[in-house]
Amino acid sequence: MTRDPFDTLSAPARQIIADARAAGAYELLVVRAPQTRAKLEPLLERLSPDALFEARVTRPEEARCTLAGLWLLTDDLGRSHRIVEDVATPSGSFWHAIVHRREGDFSNSRYWYARCAEHAVRRADALVTGPRLVELVERANVLPDGDPRRAEAVAAQRREWELLLDYSARQAVGAAAGGGG
Repeated sequence: MTRDPFDTLSAPARQIIADARAAGAYELLVVRAPQTRAKLEPLLERLSPDALFEARVTRPEEARCTLAGLWLLTDDLGRSHRIVEDVATPSGSFWHAIVHRREGDFSNSRYWYARCAEHAVRRADALVTGPRLVELVERANVLPDGDPRRAEAVAAQRREWELLLDYSARQAVGAAAGGGG
């Protein structure tokens, strides 16, 4: 039996994920300019961290990380960064690392990944997180769009986002962690 990875999220949050995926969000390795997601931004702006979940939030910092992850999904690095820069937890550092990697600030990304080296998601799936992913993205970012190594990097960063968003969302409401598989 396969568990829905976002089963702790509210219907509006799940709709944002579905709409963002349909709109081709999170396909850029490095976001050089703000992406316009006219349909998604108003929906996301109305959601507080508490409104992202079906259950009561027990860990507000993880709820904030979940909100930052949704902004990151829509390629709004600025809003995501403003949220996570004030979250002094391993998950906050992890999301911070992703924001800097997607900005193309690879050395700063490595710094933030080092601050969350023992995060459960990193331990569960080290192949698609952390410094290895930074190196993969850094190399693939200069390749032409049709290059399969670029597609591999996009798939890896999506997998990392899914694992970390599921983890943050489950932790926010005290649900059992997914374990990375």
